[in-house]
Amino acid sequence: MIGALCKAADLITFLLNPGRELPCSAIPTYMVMYISREYKASVEPPTTIQQLAYNNNMFRAIFLDRDGVLIENRSNYVRDWSHVTILPRVIEALSRFQQDGFKIIVVTNQSAVGRSLMTFKAAQEINNRLIQTIKANGGWIDAVYMCPHTPEDVCSCRKPQPGLLIQAAQEFSLDFNSSWMVGDAWSDLLAGQSAGLHGTVMVKTGRGATQLLENQPEGIQSFLISDDLLDAFNTITYFQKNTS
Repeated sequence: MIGALCKAADLITFLLNPGRELPCSAIPTYMVMYISREYKASVEPPTTIQQLAYNNNMFRAIFLDRDGVLIENRSNYVRDWSHVTILPRVIEALSRFQQDGFKIIVVTNQSAVGRSLMTFKAAQEINNRLIQTIKANGGWIDAVYMCPHTPEDVCSCRKPQPGLLIQAAQEFSLDFNSSWMVGDAWSDLLAGQSAGLHGTVMVKTGRGATQLLENQPEGIQSFLISDDLLDAFNTITYFQKNTS
């Protein structure tokens, strides 16, 4: 079991000072899939903190869970392209996020890989084909980052840990203070809040409606609720216009 959530600042400090211990129980190595890039066992620490989170030209991002937000959840995992069904209004939502200037980053837990139910390559092919299909239909995704581990691996990339979000911030020069997380599970929201994002949204698609009926996990902060991804776009837009 993962103990205290690693804050983004904790992981940044570790990356810059590998000899130091983290004040949380996560192992500070994580595997990442960035579109067609080969996955890594670890990442090289940036030269300066500015390279990771404070570059001159920074972008706001919308971080999205995959299963339950973009495509239908499956109880026995999405293990083949034939299992993929894109949810209604997703393409329109992705198009609007792109037009509004967001980098669109998918961060997904895929423990079926770690459970040997599918290969990493097969999971990678599904993600790449999803990107291609969405783009061909007028939507957009900038990148997919994937954790292939099981919960028992106690890695730092599996949500609710923020490892994938931090890696994306380094790759894309993202500004967490103006970025959002949209998910259908408490683990999605906790990952976004642990990274210090501006806001988080729970959608009622996928597991969202069921999660909202359960007790909120310890440490969860305020969040917004939307019916689906397009409603989340409208909610975020309304929130930003009325709180800026």
